Amino acid sequence: MASLPPESLKQLKSFINYLQSHPELLHSSELSFFKEYLEKLGAKIPAAPQAKPPPEKPEKPHTSEPKPKHEESPKPPPQPAPSSPPPKAEEKVEEMETDVPEPAEPEDPHLWAADADHESLPLGDSAKQVSDEEMEQANDLLSEARGAAREKNYSEAVQLLSKAISLNPTQSSLYAFRAEYLLAQKKPKAAIRDTNRALELNPDSSRALKIRGKAKRYLGIYLEAFYDLSQGNSLDWDESTVEIIKDISERAERAKQRQRKEDEKHRLEQLKRDAAEKRRRQQEEEDRQQKQHGGPGGPGGDPGMYEGLNDLFAHLKDPEIQNLLKNNPTLIQKVLKALGGDMTAAQDPDVQKVITKLQASFGGGAPGGGFGGAPGGGFGGAPGEGFGGGPGAGGHHGHAHGGQPHGHGHADAGSQSKPKDDDDLD
Repeated sequence: MASLPPESLKQLKSFINYLQSHPELLHSSELSFFKEYLEKLGAKIPAAPQAKPPPEKPEKPHTSEPKPKHEESPKPPPQPAPSSPPPKAEEKVEEMETDVPEPAEPEDPHLWAADADHESLPLGDSAKQVSDEEMEQANDLLSEARGAAREKNYSEAVQLLSKAISLNPTQSSLYAFRAEYLLAQKKPKAAIRDTNRALELNPDSSRALKIRGKAKRYLGIYLEAFYDLSQGNSLDWDESTVEIIKDISERAERAKQRQRKEDEKHRLEQLKRDAAEKRRRQQEEEDRQQKQHGGPGGPGGDPGMYEGLNDLFAHLKDPEIQNLLKNNPTLIQKVLKALGGDMTAAQDPDVQKVITKLQASFGGGAPGGGFGGAPGGGFGGAPGEGFGGGPGAGGHHGHAHGGQPHGHGHADAGSQSKPKDDDDLD
């Protein structure tokens, strides 16, 4: 089994010692590859640190200076009784989030029970080809049914109209009259079924609209009843329909408000579902990108980058670097990004200071070569010059001229590698 060189072991120990002092670095994106490796080995990763609350403002010291005479001492606020402590903040939030219960709808003495056999009557085939003789017979039956209804014999009237419908199922008025006589027998659901067919055949049937509105009113469907009655009365006005509209107008308005609240509730729930789905897709895409591109030392990474990280962490105990990191806790992430090719991070003055210090520690060049894939082959450039060499010139066998004020890093001729996408190390 191959063993690591003593220098690499020393660097690895320094890296682990630093992580023990700063375990929060394991949750940074730059070290995600190392965290995943530890988790695969069954290691227990400490939880990410939570943001500390802002420090409380110190109270002003009490002074014994006398107040001006024209100012009165503020009266202390009244203290609540011990038996009724003030509600906690969490309780107040729960109270605000709880829906206010709707007041109970006033009892309606005019409601009817729904009829269970409302589908027993035939509707006929509206696509039937009706002859002139059948039309005439159906109209005769309609006349007989209206005569029976005037005698309040509604059951016979319904039977006669059912025969007429079987002869001419395309005539809207036959369904409207049968619905009227069904409603007279307190069969509101059967009446609604007939009026629906009548309105399919003739949407402007005022009789069907009014009958359906009355049937819905007796079933407590106030808002729909209000619309049907209003539309029917606009086609054929009568005073009795106006009275029913007045009677249910307040109940219809309350039903309208409840419907609006229900629609808004469904809309908000849909927005929440859409937002959750969007977050899920984004997370899947991030996971896919991470698996595809990987991080330093992972799929798509460069072992040279990992070696450079060991070198870097081995020199982080330098007092000057530690002072810079103390004043800027996110500086280490910026340095890692700069070494990974992020030119925006590389332009940060503090990042340049750290890299300059590292260059000096390495004697003008990174031991063993630069960070693979980074613009330039190492730390060989002079302070302020960034990374020496051209994009993609870094490799495992790159070296730098150290000790010169304007040294530069470059790679050996035989170590050219394919340029990597900078996004792979972001």
